[in-house]
Amino acid sequence: MLIDFKIHLFVTLKKLMMKFLLILFFFIPSIFTSAQTSDIYKDTSEDIKELAEKNVSSYEESFNNGKKMLSLAKTKAEFARAYGHMGFARFNQLKYSEAIPLFEKGRKYANESNYYYATFLIDLNLKKAYEIIGLKSKALECWEEAQQVGKKLDTVNADFMINQEFAYDLEEQDKYKEAIPYRLKMLDIVTNSQKSTPIAKVMNIAMMNYILAYNYLKSKKINDAIRCIQISEKYLKEIPDISKMQDIEEFYLCKGMIYAEQNNISQAKKWFDLAGNSVSKRNNKDLYSKILEERLRYGIDDPKKYKNIINDYIEQKKKFSKDISTIVTKESEIEYNNKLKQKFRLKLLIVIIIILSIIILFLNYKYKKGEKKLQTKFEKIISSLEQNNEPKEIKTNFKNSDNYSVVTEEKPSLNRIMSKEKEAELLSKMIEFEKGIEFTNKNFTISNFTAILETNSKYANYILKKHRKKSFNDYINSLKIKFIIEKLYANPEYLNYKINYLSELSGFSTHSRFAQIFKNETGISPSEFISKLSKTKRDKK
Repeated sequence: MLIDFKIHLFVTLKKLMMKFLLILFFFIPSIFTSAQTSDIYKDTSEDIKELAEKNVSSYEESFNNGKKMLSLAKTKAEFARAYGHMGFARFNQLKYSEAIPLFEKGRKYANESNYYYATFLIDLNLKKAYEIIGLKSKALECWEEAQQVGKKLDTVNADFMINQEFAYDLEEQDKYKEAIPYRLKMLDIVTNSQKSTPIAKVMNIAMMNYILAYNYLKSKKINDAIRCIQISEKYLKEIPDISKMQDIEEFYLCKGMIYAEQNNISQAKKWFDLAGNSVSKRNNKDLYSKILEERLRYGIDDPKKYKNIINDYIEQKKKFSKDISTIVTKESEIEYNNKLKQKFRLKLLIVIIIILSIIILFLNYKYKKGEKKLQTKFEKIISSLEQNNEPKEIKTNFKNSDNYSVVTEEKPSLNRIMSKEKEAELLSKMIEFEKGIEFTNKNFTISNFTAILETNSKYANYILKKHRKKSFNDYINSLKIKFIIEKLYANPEYLNYKINYLSELSGFSTHSRFAQIFKNETGISPSEFISKLSKTKRDKK
């Protein structure tokens, strides 16, 4: 049935979703956007301060401001600030391969100049970046340093951010009850803050209370959640336009959840609708998924709308919760039990068992056959790497121009359009080009290639067709794949990188394009190759 297929698709997508970085409920005061302590201005000129605090309309504009700061930087503290600013911009553009080196440079200058506040905040951002690309040991290293430096700072901001990071880590693991003490400490810091403006303080207290309310709801402490929401409502009344508050939908969500807990379905639907409509206007897909998830968990809608929400939730392709899988499974079980009550339930069950047995046997056979093919293709790749890094079909003789020859596997020969000497010269340059990494540039074109060979496109295409049997685009793509395979083989740490990061390193514009070309060139996917190579290296230890 269609619903069975959708449920299967839903559960499959849930298992395949990448770990999503938690969206901050409100932005941490940081070195890159604001200043609340004297240390943030350490050894910094007024021009750099102005660029750092300038309002921007995009992260690209923020990155360009960072470049201007870098050109003006004279002290190590200024270099730390500039690199940190640029890194933060790239991080928010999801360009982690660019953000991490910038953060690392910023941290180096911050440490050398005892710029503790910069070190602290860069470490927090590096922790997130390393977590995203899968380097947990590096993330832990940054997190430990951030905590140590935070103690040296002994400031309210540092204390707030340390508690916030602990809370995020626990909430990401669905340990909401354990996160509550850290959230309470954060609320205490916000409440007793003497540096915030009156309106900022009101907004922060309101926000912290409805964040706490959500944690209490997830911990089944309904009365505490109601108390926090009431406090939040009190402070929200002092704000002229709450619709402009960041993630105000969290407040609407909590209201809906509380009414659902009290079995007031009409009010629950009202607040869930308000939360969903509001977040849709902001195009915040992650928070929208969270709202849908909670709505599904409470089951407040009729079956038709319930199925529509499931479909909507699947389309978001974001973080899936354990609870939603249970809900969908229960619906499947109900339908299955209804079938069992039918007249021919026993015969139907027997048929299903037989069919499932056949499918399992068939899938097991296909799996083993597929694994064997994968292993053969993998061994072929490794064998090629170990035997010779140069393409096997090329053999050259440079003793003299008369004796020069090119041997390929191509049977029909092309009409010669250049002298043998010129052909030998271009082939030599091409082989040298293949030893470099210029081709990993995302914007590498035939014009760049002809410039390196010091020839024209006609001659370049002739050489490619005759000696590589490829068009220019296919040739460059094959070099990129060869490059990343050699990196993975020679550098075990690359096996820990995410596929997105590897695609960036090899010069592909998208993850999907990288995966497609990789499979076309090798016969296996990047993840399959990495899995096989990782296992091979483990077995050798």
